[in-house]
Amino acid sequence: MTIKVEKATAPRGAGSSAPSASEPGITAAMMRPLDILLRYQGDLLKAMEPEAMRWFARRQEDVQAGLNALERLSTSTDVETLVDVQRDWLRGAVERLQADLAALASRWTLPATTAASGSESTPQRETQTTGSTRTDERATTAA
Repeated sequence: MTIKVEKATAPRGAGSSAPSASEPGITAAMMRPLDILLRYQGDLLKAMEPEAMRWFARRQEDVQAGLNALERLSTSTDVETLVDVQRDWLRGAVERLQADLAALASRWTLPATTAASGSESTPQRETQTTGSTRTDERATTAA
């Protein structure tokens, strides 16, 4: 009895003729969508940065106003003063909330529009809250 042994071969469609991810053309093709996504996210974050900084400033005002109100409440014994402190704190909190909502309403499409166009020359509306007065300014940024 004779046993015939043959060399093993790869199945059809596999082997050296199939492209691998280590080839330059395939790697570039796979990286292109990732590159586009990362650039878009970078542009989106860059466009959102000014409004995010204003939001953080309003949160800092919130914390400071709360601390100031607590300090005044802890040293006051007069009921009228307690009510005044609470009213002033609530007024400031509502004004900051209005500034947040106004910024959200006026800018909710700005970051996506700016990132998609790749430019920052979109007119922007700047809202600042200082104490109990609120000022609005129109500004355009140059590209």
